[in-house]
Amino acid sequence: DVCAGFAWVAHAYRDADDPEGTDGLILDGFQLVGSGRVGRLLVRSGGSQSVGRTDLACVGSRRHAVGWVDAEPEGDATVRIRFLPVLASEKGDRPPSVTRSFAAEESSPVAVAASRTRAWLAWETPQHRIRVKPFDVGPGPDFAVTPRRAITLPDTGEPSGHIALAAHGSRVLIAYSLR
Repeated sequence: DVCAGFAWVAHAYRDADDPEGTDGLILDGFQLVGSGRVGRLLVRSGGSQSVGRTDLACVGSRRHAVGWVDAEPEGDATVRIRFLPVLASEKGDRPPSVTRSFAAEESSPVAVAASRTRAWLAWETPQHRIRVKPFDVGPGPDFAVTPRRAITLPDTGEPSGHIALAAHGSRVLIAYSLR
């Protein structure tokens, strides 16, 4: 996504000296004008998790919404969304980091979309249903992240592992494929 003068990407990484071969997660921003770069470690490589299926969206120009799946070796999986400040304002105030977690299918796709004050997270549940969780995201000085009631899509077939979200204002569009 693009916001605050940077192009942003969230991606998994693996430390070369990690004997377990587990994944971490990094958020990188590349300056659109100039050659600056900023980065943030979100999940350190070397834990028990296998991080995958990442997505992100800018909520206004002050926050990121980053979604990913943590899959444990036992097969349990959790989809996580973390709201993070993009950059400090001129006054130096930064929204706090907020994380929410939900049960997910082990190889669940993840999709995140956002507008100025709203964000949506979509994933596949352990019951192979697609779920969409909306959030209201307060602008400064009200930095509250308020989860809203999740919507589970009707059972019309088994999801095939692809979900895309797009948002504009208070509307969200979801596209997914079924087997």
